[in-house]
Amino acid sequence: SRPVLRVEPTVSFDPPIISLDNKNCQSFKNFTATVCFPVSKATKDNIADLQVNISYTFTLDATRSVYRAYFSTGNRMINNTVTARVEVKCVKHQFKIPECPEDSLVSLSNELRFSVSGYPSLSTANLKPILDVSTQTDIFFPLDFERHCGTDDKCVDQLNVNFIFSGVSE
Repeated sequence: SRPVLRVEPTVSFDPPIISLDNKNCQSFKNFTATVCFPVSKATKDNIADLQVNISYTFTLDATRSVYRAYFSTGNRMINNTVTARVEVKCVKHQFKIPECPEDSLVSLSNELRFSVSGYPSLSTANLKPILDVSTQTDIFFPLDFERHCGTDDKCVDQLNVNFIFSGVSE
């Protein structure tokens, strides 16, 4: 039978949070997304020469029509393919976010979609490994905005409005 592989991707961001210390609203903050594909065997076998192509699309701020982050190409989407064995394969992608984004309350919801195609294994009469059917191939990885919510990390609105009427006579 064909060897079965598990792929459980992760995405980490550097910096890990979007700072709201707006210094210059005409500039951008640089970020790095590290997309990792840990490939492991789901079947118990002795096949050592398993290899797969992982094709993926990584979309920044995927749930919004007007996006707040983009790659150097000006697009929010990047397509790539990596070749992996039973290992952890990582790729870094640089992107930018404006210093003063339009909406800083809702996290960036970044989507990773991927597919796997196996190479024939020479040690098993050219059997190709397949992806475990329970694998989730469309995953969201949020990038949160900085929140200043006090020591208990509970945000409470503290909006005060003062009205001063000048030049009004009774």
